[in-house]
Amino acid sequence: MRWLIFLLPLFVLAIPSLDEVLRYPKSYYRDFWLTQYLKEANSTQALKIYNQITYKKDFHLKILSHRNKLYKQIYNCKHINKHNWFKYPDSCITQNGFKLKDLKSMDIEDIKKLLNYLPPSQHKKEIAIIFDKKYSQAYKNNDIFYDIFLNYTPDVYIPPSALKTLSKDKRFKTLLAIVVRSKRKTLKKSLLNVSSFIDELDDRYKFD
Repeated sequence: MRWLIFLLPLFVLAIPSLDEVLRYPKSYYRDFWLTQYLKEANSTQALKIYNQITYKKDFHLKILSHRNKLYKQIYNCKHINKHNWFKYPDSCITQNGFKLKDLKSMDIEDIKKLLNYLPPSQHKKEIAIIFDKKYSQAYKNNDIFYDIFLNYTPDVYIPPSALKTLSKDKRFKTLLAIVVRSKRKTLKKSLLNVSSFIDELDDRYKFD
C-alpha cells in the first residue's frame, strides 16, 4: 500500500491486519488503521470498513464516495456548489447541503431563483429570513435562530428580551465565542445585555 512508506522507519514496522484492527477496542487508534485500509479498499470492502469507523469525519465519506456511486451522490449532496445549485435535487438543499454562508457571495436574483426553486422547509425559511433581513422571525425558533446566527452570523441587534430566552439554549456559549472573535459590532453591542441576566445562566454555559 502506498501509505505504508510513510510509516516505515529504518526498521520493519509490523502492520496489523484488517482482522486484527477490527478486534481493537473502539478508539481513534483503531479508526486510524481503518482509515488506511479504507483508502485502499474496493467498493465492497470500503462500505464495510466505513461502517466500522467509530468517529466518522467528512473525509471518510469523501474516500467512500470514490469507491461507491451511491455514496458519491450523498457526498455531492452535502457539498453543493453555490453556483450550480440548480443541478441538484431540491432535497439536497433543504437537508442543509447548501451552506447559508454562501448567500453572502450570491447575487440577489440568484437567491430569488433559489427561493422559488425550493419547496417549503426550514432551510427555505432560513434563506428567506436572511434575504428579507427579517431576523426577528428567527427569535421564535431556537433551531432556526442558531442555524442562522452560527452559520451566517448577521450583524444585527438582538433585543434583550429575545436574547434572554435564546440564552437558555446550550448553543448560546458557542454563539458568544463566535461573536467575540468576529467584527460584528452591532451584534456584539446586543450581547452586552447578557450581563443583566448572566447569573441566571446554567453554569455549563458560562465561560471559565
